[in-house]
Amino acid sequence: EFDIHVAKKDISDSISFVGIEDVLIITNEVFVSASATADGYDVAIDVTLKRGETEVESVSVAGDYTATAVVNDVNYTGSKQRSFTAIADAYAKLNDFVQKVDKLDGTFTQAQAQLIVELRGIAQGFTQDELLQIENTPTFKTAYEEYKQAWTQFVQQATEKVELAEKTYDGLLTVVATVTAMLLAAGVVIKKWLSC
Repeated sequence: EFDIHVAKKDISDSISFVGIEDVLIITNEVFVSASATADGYDVAIDVTLKRGETEVESVSVAGDYTATAVVNDVNYTGSKQRSFTAIADAYAKLNDFVQKVDKLDGTFTQAQAQLIVELRGIAQGFTQDELLQIENTPTFKTAYEEYKQAWTQFVQQATEKVELAEKTYDGLLTVVATVTAMLLAAGVVIKKWLSC
């Protein structure tokens, strides 16, 4: 009696996951699958999905996930694991932010100042998930960078205007002091002249 063991071909490198990205934005429930081919044929793959340490059927809530794919075939072997983060969709909030950024025109009017201050409040309130969605969505990322540039310009312009106002105020005080001194001196001269 002989035991025959046939070495299975490892096809781990050909396994690919379907339905996930490094950062997955949850808009609907997401089911994760995997596929692989070997020698021109599709190979059966079993996928296990975990959120943290808990096994789940699909991605439906925010969190850190790990998907594990294992080849289930008599001729082939292999496995692959992929970790990713799922975040809640903040499209409506971020799209509103983008529309407000589009209204910035680079001027220093009162309306523009109010808009940039409003955008500052919104941006400071972004959650980590929203910042992650901004970073991973080109439209949101571009708008966020435009906002940051506009905020920097706004602060610079405001600082310049305050410095100018302070210089003007200091200059005005100097003029007032000089005029006052001249008037006092003139008053003394006038009094002396009248007393003669």
